[in-house]
Amino acid sequence: MVIENQKEYLSFIEKITKKDVSVVFIRDDFRNHPAESEVLFATVAFQDKKYNIMFNHSESIEELDYRLLSRAKRIWTDDSKQAYHLTKFKNLYDVRVMAHVQGIMLEQILEPGLCFGSMYERITSKRNANFFIPAVKLIEYSEERLNMLQEVFNKLDIRKYHLKYNNASMVFASVEEQGIKIKSRSFNGTFKNNFAYSNYNILTATCRPSNTFRGINLGALNKKDGTRKNVRSRFDNGILVEFDYDAYHLRLLANILKYDVPTDISLHQHLA
Repeated sequence: MVIENQKEYLSFIEKITKKDVSVVFIRDDFRNHPAESEVLFATVAFQDKKYNIMFNHSESIEELDYRLLSRAKRIWTDDSKQAYHLTKFKNLYDVRVMAHVQGIMLEQILEPGLCFGSMYERITSKRNANFFIPAVKLIEYSEERLNMLQEVFNKLDIRKYHLKYNNASMVFASVEEQGIKIKSRSFNGTFKNNFAYSNYNILTATCRPSNTFRGINLGALNKKDGTRKNVRSRFDNGILVEFDYDAYHLRLLANILKYDVPTDISLHQHLA
């Protein structure tokens, strides 16, 4: 079902209020970081039905307010961090994080099809290409992602204590949304508005987060080619300070275990 007017939308919101739903959000352009993007479209699963909602699209009849979706009790999504950047909702739950915690094998989130790439090649001056993607293609892509989400969700055995792991995504989202001030037109124009944004992935084999967006890793910028000079303080006359901790993870573990460790020598040497 496609929802594209206020009457249908408000009736739908009334149905899902204080209920659990599964949602895939589509932003205005996949070339943009979610922190500098807007919600364009969403597919919602509720009581064995799918609802495709056009909030602000070239084929929209009326502009709808995505914020009303926050009235749901829990919003299950395949990327709660991305969804948070787009909506600022606090009731987001990440199916992929829950699956990772329970040892369920995951596939990568479905990449957009050729239709998107073709549109991106033609629209280079504006960063809202998905606004012009035919609605039928948005629905096709969004529903396929939602099917994958629900397939994983149905395998989960969710206990109350599992929900605390969801906080990890929200913490990293709050770190990302601050952004890092950069020189204008640096990083090949990947970012807008002179701020760069990281993209943490906590679903790694080692559980140690990786950090990259479109090939740019803000945690490992090249030291020799001048790339780091593109990063600057957001404050007038401000400075940037980098901290490098000795055996950071070991010290965290020692703190949890109440194990006294020296602070005047390398912990690696101490434990050797």
